[in-house]
Amino acid sequence: MFSNFKSNLIIALSLVPALSFADPIIGQDDGTCTPTMVHIMAGEESEIVLQASEVEMFMLTAPDLGIELMAMPGESARVLVTPEEAGTFPFTCGKHGAPEEEQTLGEFMVM
Repeated sequence: MFSNFKSNLIIALSLVPALSFADPIIGQDDGTCTPTMVHIMAGEESEIVLQASEVEMFMLTAPDLGIELMAMPGESARVLVTPEEAGTFPFTCGKHGAPEEEQTLGEFMVM
């Protein structure tokens, strides 16, 4: 009686797509963002999270991955991405409206 239930449950669980969670990118009070290297997997859906500092709005962009996030002070913004190919993809992150030279440069490493 329970053997069919177990096999159906195993099949159903195997159909749930994988979702990877990268470390959140955190906007600091000084305008920088950490970490500057974020690892995600090619072909897997990953959630990218930008957490703003308590006092500043932050922006994160990675044009090659189609990422553009803006987080209000003390809040976070999220996006799901599924990169198809491995490689290193640059991002910029910093206070919203800050000059380019004040932006943190980082990379998404897609493995």
